[in-house]
Amino acid sequence: MFWTVRRILLPIALLALIAGAAHAAGDLTMRFIDDIADGDYDVSCTIVLEGKGELRVGFDATESGDVSWFSVANGQASLHRLSAGVETRVGKNVRVNTKGPALFTLQRRADRVCAIIGDQVTLDVPWDGPAGGQVGVSSDGRYIAGKPSIQPVDPPFVTDDFTREAAAMGDWRTSGGSFENTMIAAPGAQATMSANPFSLHVEAEDGAFASTGYWFWDSYRVGLSVRPAKAPTVELRAWVQNDANYLALRWQKGHEKLAGARKIVLVRDGVERVLAKAPGGFEPGEWYRLELQVTPGRVVGLIDREPMLTAKTDAFGQGAVGLALTSGDAYFDDLLVAPPDYREGPPRINPVFLADPVMIAEEVFVPSGFWRTGDAAGQYWHWGEFFADARAIIPIEQLAGDGLGVLLRSDGQAADGYRVDLAAADGQLAVGLARNGAAVASESVAMPSEQPVTVEVAGGSIEVSQDGRPLWGHTDPEPLTGHMVALLDAPADVVNTVSVLSDHFQDYVFEKSPTDWFAGKGEWTVTSRWPCSPDWTFYGGAGDENPLTWTKHSYRGDMVLEWFGAIESDNIDRIRYLRPSDINATICGDGQSLSSGYSFIFAGWHNTKAAILRNGEVVAETADVILSDPNARDLSSHRGWLRMRIEKFGNHIGWYYEKKLLLEYTDPNPLPEGRIGLWSFHNEPIAGRVRIWYSDERPPSVVRKPDVRWTQLAPTERPADAPEILDDFEQGIGEWQPRDATTPVLLERDTKVAASGGASLRITNQEDGGPFTVEAVTTPFSIENWPELSFDYRLSPGTRVSLYLLIDRKWHAVALTGEQTAWDKVPVIGEIADASADGQWHHAQIDLLAGLHAVNPSLSNATVSQIVFSPPWESYALCGIGGNAFGTSYWIDNFRIGPAE
Repeated sequence: MFWTVRRILLPIALLALIAGAAHAAGDLTMRFIDDIADGDYDVSCTIVLEGKGELRVGFDATESGDVSWFSVANGQASLHRLSAGVETRVGKNVRVNTKGPALFTLQRRADRVCAIIGDQVTLDVPWDGPAGGQVGVSSDGRYIAGKPSIQPVDPPFVTDDFTREAAAMGDWRTSGGSFENTMIAAPGAQATMSANPFSLHVEAEDGAFASTGYWFWDSYRVGLSVRPAKAPTVELRAWVQNDANYLALRWQKGHEKLAGARKIVLVRDGVERVLAKAPGGFEPGEWYRLELQVTPGRVVGLIDREPMLTAKTDAFGQGAVGLALTSGDAYFDDLLVAPPDYREGPPRINPVFLADPVMIAEEVFVPSGFWRTGDAAGQYWHWGEFFADARAIIPIEQLAGDGLGVLLRSDGQAADGYRVDLAAADGQLAVGLARNGAAVASESVAMPSEQPVTVEVAGGSIEVSQDGRPLWGHTDPEPLTGHMVALLDAPADVVNTVSVLSDHFQDYVFEKSPTDWFAGKGEWTVTSRWPCSPDWTFYGGAGDENPLTWTKHSYRGDMVLEWFGAIESDNIDRIRYLRPSDINATICGDGQSLSSGYSFIFAGWHNTKAAILRNGEVVAETADVILSDPNARDLSSHRGWLRMRIEKFGNHIGWYYEKKLLLEYTDPNPLPEGRIGLWSFHNEPIAGRVRIWYSDERPPSVVRKPDVRWTQLAPTERPADAPEILDDFEQGIGEWQPRDATTPVLLERDTKVAASGGASLRITNQEDGGPFTVEAVTTPFSIENWPELSFDYRLSPGTRVSLYLLIDRKWHAVALTGEQTAWDKVPVIGEIADASADGQWHHAQIDLLAGLHAVNPSLSNATVSQIVFSPPWESYALCGIGGNAFGTSYWIDNFRIGPAE
């Protein structure tokens, strides 16, 4: 057990001694200590409330005789102030029910005073005037106040990414279970060359918890990323006193509508009370961001940046932070403890990335990559589109001399928008404002520090601040609506020092766990991009022919997506890339199918063209720009990044490659909203950096994969002396089975749908795209003896499959509805004429031997060892584009291979 708040156990003799001193005082004369408080501080002392009496805790006492104090008199608590000889009570009296000894804490902050008795907030009132001065106590009757102490308090700010040795817990205190800092699993990776190398792995059989921080932390936000593995619940704690006293945001595994899965709980002396709850369990294996925002009297729980739960409580009012598991295991990362109004700045970027010549040249991580030069000297335009708000953060040294101008809400012309001119000298900041070129205001204001200056616009409000403190402001009754930001009359190095942020902008370099993203297909993690140099690691996907990651949030209205993408090198037999192609993205998607939204396929169709697709249909394409040969001796393509930019303004879609317009499309019926997806095909995509500017962000969620039903039908062995293959599915299913036990393809005997007789075989796809492959024949046969293939088929709309025969260890195709391509390199030995996926029964018949001889006349004594139904391996149907959506079914009946009839 560990303690993070001082718990007071006063011996009887000590109580008597204090009581004697209190009775001796009698007249409530304040006994001051020598220490002097300055700025924000806490006063703490032991108190005893028995019978009747009064005690006072004084604070902010000055040499002039002014003093303020907290009083408890005969069970009533109040706050008082003596100023210029006049005493006033501040706020209302509050009943105190505490009896006996307790720890008392008075929190003196710049704008409030909060009094806590034991573990309960007694008073919390606004307070003006400067904080600081002497503190003291007085007491009378059976009320006792011990000697006070002063605890200076700064706003809490702690971060922890768990980058350290496995067993080194830093400032964390742990209990139960096991705790280990774990590095990413990519072989050969180095922490110094990784986007996000470490996380904390916690395992427990019967509970595990950890805590960090100080007892006097009062108002703060604490955030922690978590990826539950086998843990049934995960927990983020605030105001931790010890392992039996705390507040917690507790989340349970389960269905997205599971009642009460999200809770804010108050635990006092081990007894739990639910303060707020909401439905929705978590999906194991995904990263989430948990956050608690606590101020005395109020707590807010957030998940993935979205407020989910709110509660009021008078408990604790101060304490450390923590995490906990009941059992199982989970990974934690990216602790942040900060003031409640803290706004995160630009992401932290690995210094190695900032020093790499290729990444510098391609502007992946350097600040200058956000800017482009304008028409005039000293004019720099930001690449962002700031639809709602924008704030420029400018180092004070950039404002020396003549300073510079910050242009906000511009339509793209230097004379449009709000121009805020700033110049700093001798502790003063000269501020000038012009609206569309017309002067509005000018003023010189004092600067309290040498911290960067922030210029912000939100609605019609323009504000200049420093270190979170407003310096100057102006409100426009008719706000401008432009989206662009520029720097004017600025020095040349300004683009490396000025950041422009927004509450409607997300910038991902994946130095933190990807809590805003979820895996649609494959596994997405920090991984190596170059097997020849595995020490470099970035965020990427693998483990599927179509690795796909989606944003948890949906974006509505206008938006811009900009990303630096690549594919992982194969590095096989000195060939860097077996299929250099497909660095792709989707916007306005549904989070499940790539046939939804607008998709942008670069170097697609075997690196032959780029195209924009709307709901799976090509609406614009070009063959003018493809991937240069990354297998050439020139390493620029191998090491480089592709810079993609997608703009959606109204019904116009623009796609830029390396800052040049690649394709555009005007949609007469524009898609209103959806998620962003990053993906590839036959490759493993890597995301170096992703930027999203948006007009509206919708609440987050993980799109759950539907439950899979597995095939329960056992295959039937074919007799060696069988005269033919004939599967009519009246009794069994022959040799038919899913190609792979892990492929979510369901085979069922359908006794309600048949071409003839009483049953057929129904094959159903249980994912969007995917292999959708079944084996029809697994026992070899001679094609010369059995040359004829016939079957009845019924294909639901969108079914894209063909037959594939493994003949003498080489695949051959019989085309059905699957689209064959030249780069398939699979010879077609037959085609089912007029094949249609119309939901109706059709009959197919083909001479396999004749087809085989047509493509290979010299082949004889050929043996077919397998026959499968599958989408073509080079078809985007494997991605769910153009067919084979979730739930697609087709039926086969009277499947026959044998002698010609």
